[in-house]
Amino acid sequence: MKVTNRKVWDLISKDLANSISEKERLNLEELLKDDPQTKETYKILNIIEPVSFDKEQARDMEVIKQMTHQKIFSQNPGKTIQMRSLPYWMSIAALLIIALTLGYQTYRLSRVSDIEINTPKGVYSKVELPDGTIVFLNSGSKMIYPTRFNGKKREVKLWGEGFFDVKKDATPFIVSSQRIRVKVLGTAFNFRNYPSDSLGVVTLERGAVELSLANHNKKVVLKPNEQVILNKNKAEFLVKSKIDPKDFSSWKDGEFVFKSISFPELCNNLERRYNYTFVIESNKYNHETFTGKFKHGENIEQIMEIIKLNTSIQYKITKDSIIIY
Repeated sequence: MKVTNRKVWDLISKDLANSISEKERLNLEELLKDDPQTKETYKILNIIEPVSFDKEQARDMEVIKQMTHQKIFSQNPGKTIQMRSLPYWMSIAALLIIALTLGYQTYRLSRVSDIEINTPKGVYSKVELPDGTIVFLNSGSKMIYPTRFNGKKREVKLWGEGFFDVKKDATPFIVSSQRIRVKVLGTAFNFRNYPSDSLGVVTLERGAVELSLANHNKKVVLKPNEQVILNKNKAEFLVKSKIDPKDFSSWKDGEFVFKSISFPELCNNLERRYNYTFVIESNKYNHETFTGKFKHGENIEQIMEIIKLNTSIQYKITKDSIIIY
């Protein structure tokens, strides 16, 4: 039996490329009823696809199917095709789809793209990185990391504050953040470096970290229960020892511990945590300090009352601002 004027294969190629009309689909079904061999080959072509596609993959697969159509009919489009030659050409078509699909998927898997996590004011988030490292991001923070780590390092970028529980590995783990670079293998530490802050603070809970500055030869190695404070304006380090690292990472557990913190810095913390804008109308509070602990669930009114009892401030709360006078 012969298939004349390519009609069946034109319809099959349209169907594979998702460009067939409903009328043409019905016509194809009728033609295949009288052609069991072609019908079986058609079924095989329809199942040689990945399980699922996103939009980009779907577009590429349409191109692949069109290429398959061109491959089948590039020999002699006007010639009548004998049925006995079809399995050979359909094998080529099937192999072409498989090869291109597998090549495409390998290319997709080999690409490394970046993921950006933004934590809005008033909330914090928990993220597991591709290597198993756990990161808690504090309010108003941003982190960028790759879909998978490769090469000789595991590197993320941080703007704000994060607590890192780094999965131990021979490959160094690096956190880069506004002139500060922290390098570790497996450790737990809190890293605070908001763009608006003049100080960057790294507090080590366990393991060891190496901290360095961009365009600076000086490096500092921290041991557990040590903290380094960086003055970003002066590019100076200050190392503190015998500190309780839990005090500086308690935010991830719903507590906020402040020890001798300046009043402007306290306002910055509360602004990020409660999404209120603090307006300090007098500079007489610049040298005020505050020590205290807040727990998750206490609202801004309760917290401001506690602060008022322990300092000399006066305040007023509006819809989205807190005025200090």
